[in-house]
Amino acid sequence: MDDNQAKIDVDELMKMVHLQINQQVDSANKSDSMTLNKLAQKKLLLSQVKKILKVAQERSIIRQKWPDKLSRFPFNITLVFKPLILKILAALFKDQREINLSLIGALKLSLEVNEQLLQEIETIKAKLEHNG
Repeated sequence: MDDNQAKIDVDELMKMVHLQINQQVDSANKSDSMTLNKLAQKKLLLSQVKKILKVAQERSIIRQKWPDKLSRFPFNITLVFKPLILKILAALFKDQREINLSLIGALKLSLEVNEQLLQEIETIKAKLEHNG
């Protein structure tokens, strides 16, 4: 052998290759785990937004009943005016209620699209794991 050529330790080279492969596999596994964790977090967030939207939709209906909190003095004196006051409030806030209902509808549609996208991501990920 020529003195100018470096001596290669095959065993040391194999150890380095195995170490690099293991690091890449570990990195890929961590990435997969993080992706699954992120998907789970997104699903949880979507379910929380759905709950908030449900409450918002329930609150956006026209009041037909005087609130229990206002059934004490001095509001309990005006029993005759309660229906009239409720009608006036309904008329005053009609536009706002319509806007709120439109926004709730748009958000529900957006949530449905996001859920479909998450399902597609999970399907693609499963296919990649199955093929890879």
